[in-house]
Amino acid sequence: MVCRTLDVNRNALRYRPRPGAPASEVRQRVIALSLSLPTQGHRKIVSHMRKLGYRVGLRKVRRIRRSAGLQLEPPKPGVRRRGRTTSLHQGEATRPDQVWSWDFVMLRTRKGRALRVLFIIDEFTKRIVARFMATTIKQEDVVRVLLEAMIREEARPENIRSDNGSEFIAETVQGFMAEQGIKSIYIDPGCPWQNGVIESFNSRFRKEFSDRWYFHNYDDIMVAMDEWLLDYNRYRPHGSLGLMTPDEFAGKPVDRRAHLLTLVAG
Repeated sequence: MVCRTLDVNRNALRYRPRPGAPASEVRQRVIALSLSLPTQGHRKIVSHMRKLGYRVGLRKVRRIRRSAGLQLEPPKPGVRRRGRTTSLHQGEATRPDQVWSWDFVMLRTRKGRALRVLFIIDEFTKRIVARFMATTIKQEDVVRVLLEAMIREEARPENIRSDNGSEFIAETVQGFMAEQGIKSIYIDPGCPWQNGVIESFNSRFRKEFSDRWYFHNYDDIMVAMDEWLLDYNRYRPHGSLGLMTPDEFAGKPVDRRAHLLTLVAG
């Protein structure tokens, strides 16, 4: 049809193939990325490869990773929960700063020193907007971390979702949130799945950070955590965001290709 319309002989109009990168180069890059990012599956590696300019598909990347013994273990099947929830809590966030979530995670140094970490996450963009670590965290610390996050982000959440921890239901915290016009969304006791965004992050944090490394002291954890959180917000693709990073999804400038080039070069 095209040749007839253009009045061109079909023998003179041919498709010119675009040669891709050599198979050895693609394999080398896939293996380098998989070794640098050992907790990320083949879908995220494909996203990184395409960001670097390689035209590869899921099957090819999966085949290379399997042949090199780099595939991840399949996730364990979850236990199906029984019963019917009667919670009237607000559902998923539909815009930035509509719902922030906060929760605590426990860390330990190699000598057994316990530390608590408070994380605050934007449920829509999945960005970590604040973190604070100390041996003990009081309600005044929670208020200060929230205020600093609001100043740094130049935004104020409409709601904050949390469990019924003593720090989150304290009068100081509730009074500050009321002054700022922030509403509280409390999950039902014993129902962490109602706070699924930050619970998912906590699981990822334990798998990729706290359970993966040994730390000698407080300073070691602080330096490593800052690097990990920067990578999480800026460079790590998120499946629920269409394999975009939280910063990319939030519209912030990110040069993910330059970062990936440093990983494969190393």
